Amino acid sequence: MRTMKHIILIAGLSLAGAATVHAAPAFPIAADGTTNVADCAKAPAASRNDCISRARPLTGKEIYAKAAAKPTVAVASTAVEKAKRRAAEKAARLAAIKYNKARVASAPKGLKVNGDGTTNIADCGSVKPQLRNECIGRARPLSVAALASFSKQRQAAYEKSAALNAKRQAAKDAVAKKLAAVKKAVVDKVAAVAPTKVGKTVPVSVASLAGKGFAVDKNGTTNIADCAKAKPEFKNECISRSRPLTGAEIYSKARPRS
Repeated sequence: MRTMKHIILIAGLSLAGAATVHAAPAFPIAADGTTNVADCAKAPAASRNDCISRARPLTGKEIYAKAAAKPTVAVASTAVEKAKRRAAEKAARLAAIKYNKARVASAPKGLKVNGDGTTNIADCGSVKPQLRNECIGRARPLSVAALASFSKQRQAAYEKSAALNAKRQAAKDAVAKKLAAVKKAVVDKVAAVAPTKVGKTVPVSVASLAGKGFAVDKNGTTNIADCAKAKPEFKNECISRSRPLTGAEIYSKARPRS
């Protein structure tokens, strides 16, 4: 019985040894089971703590050597970062130049733009109406001072325009008042030459109506039948001067022609 237990124990140890031999280590291990802490950074995440716990103590010389090597690594890393940053900045500049050229090329004809395709908001009030929205959309952002200055200029322009419009309206009102006075004087003058009897009309000078294409009686009236021959621009005047028709004349005109 005791012999059988010894055989089983030996077999188990042999299998364990075989498994240890054939299993690939996750990190380099020395013959005494220790590791180099520098190798632990390369070990898989699951085995890293085990590697560090097995690490051999560092000598003072090794610690100083590692401490001296870190600045070199940091300087190299900084140089790489600077190179990357310069490359990114250059790419950004080239992209901006390309974008600005495209913006300038796409500007509508007649719209003044800067080298980057932008406009000055102060110029947008004087462009053609069909270009105004495009001009405003391309306008450069204004600073607080520029915005205040622009608002002040716009207010001044508005006040100037309002004053000019008021001046023009005053001139129109003066002309209208003068014309109204002249018209009133003419009406008053005509009214002063009143008819002497009811039913009588003040005679009109036949010479003053010459060339209009219709005949005028001494009392200033016309025959409605003559108005068809009047010149187009005087036809309404002829009709307004026509004498009233009698019933017989109306019925004779309304009678069907045979």
